[in-house]
Amino acid sequence: MNGIANLGFQTHQPNQQKTQRFIPFSANTTGKCGRPVFIDAKLLPDFLINIDLKTYRGLQIVRGIEMLRSVGGGINAYQSKLKAAKHMSVIGELEIYYYIAQQNPSGNEVSGVYITELSNAAKNTAPAGNYIVKSGKANPNNLTQFSGDQACIGGAANLELAISDAREHIETDGWGRSPDYGLYFIPDSLQNIQGTWLTPEQKTVKISEHASELATILTTTQKNRLHTKSPIRIRVFNGGCKVLCVALKSIQGHLDKLGFELIDPDVSANSTLKEILAHDARLSPDAIQFTKKSTEITLSSVRNSLAKTLSALGNKKSAENILNKTSKQANALSVGNNLITNNNYFLDAARQASILGQWSKQ
Repeated sequence: MNGIANLGFQTHQPNQQKTQRFIPFSANTTGKCGRPVFIDAKLLPDFLINIDLKTYRGLQIVRGIEMLRSVGGGINAYQSKLKAAKHMSVIGELEIYYYIAQQNPSGNEVSGVYITELSNAAKNTAPAGNYIVKSGKANPNNLTQFSGDQACIGGAANLELAISDAREHIETDGWGRSPDYGLYFIPDSLQNIQGTWLTPEQKTVKISEHASELATILTTTQKNRLHTKSPIRIRVFNGGCKVLCVALKSIQGHLDKLGFELIDPDVSANSTLKEILAHDARLSPDAIQFTKKSTEITLSSVRNSLAKTLSALGNKKSAENILNKTSKQANALSVGNNLITNNNYFLDAARQASILGQWSKQ
């Protein structure tokens, strides 16, 4: 089957479990000028979350991706140490992962650039771990627990941004001042970048290690609050949901002195909710909160299962909120995926979904 003539085809990369369906990125990348540039059709939600097609910056990124037809794998691209054909190019604030294929004699894959992943560009950041935030400044917390009555678990490109995000979720006192609170910080690049592309410093710490440390903090906090009336309120945001889920799976016993709120979670929200309730931890009436349009896109693919879990847990308000918030986005993604199925260009499908979902990068 000729990949270009049919606009889309399937390929199975070595060491990968999922079959990927690659289609031409745009009408400018079909191979008429330079190498063809293909993109995995499953990246449509990630593309819409990270690129606002209505802005000049978004169009710059699109042009940069199209230019991979001539500069992909060149002197300014990162190259995998394990597989010479794998590369990463930084375009704007995004890292574009791809491999360059030569003509396959079997005809199952044509030569060209194949985009397999998009993620936010990594930035230098403070190390992950437990911090205590006082007057807007964070210091490492040497105690294996959260101090105070409020805490956050979350990540950002750097610690300063994580503090800024946490400030939006921490309740202030009567004078509008933020109390001291605990923050378990997770550099988001650790979760968004494939292991072979991590810097030497980042390679030393994995999600499982974050989860192990967080599990210790949660169990110690529970033990030290046994005689308190109200649970500590823990807001989970920006990538913290996945780490929390792994941490809870390793904990035995009750966590009834811990209360959780998931703010803009990823698709692991459903599993995380089940773990929270399995440990008898507390859940806010507004268990899942939306502050970003990207969350509506992300959760639209798991909206039904998430609503079912929340309903089963007696949190019908949050279940209805999930369905209402993601209705428009689910429909827009469905239309976009149908266009891809009918052999349209990826960029055309993205534009149509963006219009229907009224999306902009947030």
